[in-house]
Amino acid sequence: MTSSDSDEVSPGDWNYRHDTNNDDETLSANTDALTSWGIVIIAFLVGGIGSVVIIPSSNFLSFLFFGSLVASPFWIIFTELGATWFMNRVVESGSNQSNQTNNTTKESRNKIICQDCGWQNTQENNYCHDCGTELTN
Repeated sequence: MTSSDSDEVSPGDWNYRHDTNNDDETLSANTDALTSWGIVIIAFLVGGIGSVVIIPSSNFLSFLFFGSLVASPFWIIFTELGATWFMNRVVESGSNQSNQTNNTTKESRNKIICQDCGWQNTQENNYCHDCGTELTN
């Protein structure tokens, strides 16, 4: 068997060599660091120069602001640092939302049941929502 025979791919496993990146499926994993940061820097310069062209009376701060505004999505998409930062923010916001959901669920459990009709009223109610009877704790 020659080396050229070992390079042949049978029809059954054509995707074996095609899919070489099983661990990390982010876009930043498909580009090297130098290319990624080059794209971010070019986007920053395009945004900064665009601000100078569009707003002739702009200053260096507007150059920095618009450059950062244009470059930030590229930083998140193409760099490993940006992707990690963004994923951490998503996880933090998800945990905050689940905490808020748990708090509202606990609040909704605290109900006052009407003695006459059995309606479950919120604790803010002084009278039953269903029959109008005065509620007591």
